[in-house]
Amino acid sequence: MRAAQPTDSVVLPAIGGAYTALGRQESAVDVWRTLVKLTGNPKFTSRYADALYLAGRHPQALQEYRSLQALNVASIHQMRRLAELERSHGYLGPAEKIMLQVIADGGTDKDREMLADILRRTGDA
Repeated sequence: MRAAQPTDSVVLPAIGGAYTALGRQESAVDVWRTLVKLTGNPKFTSRYADALYLAGRHPQALQEYRSLQALNVASIHQMRRLAELERSHGYLGPAEKIMLQVIADGGTDKDREMLADILRRTGDA
């Protein structure tokens, strides 16, 4: 990919969205990463994290979702993904806290099942 130009912050989101819609996640990762570097906008960090997750680059996605959580801008689906990644990497304490927040914010039966699984793994169920 060529170096981004200042006007690209108008065009690149459409390209990133198109790559995502086409299932070309690695290309989407490149576009969203460029936009994050170009603008620092959390909206683009959000899309970058999702693209990393969909591309199977979970350790990197975990870090980006954590940054979104720290900024208090992660959506509920991103919080679910963050909890899933925390759990899969063995970070059960953070996963539990995240799922408790998701449930408090109107979680679903599936969210409660995930929390129950986390609690079983920690021996608290």
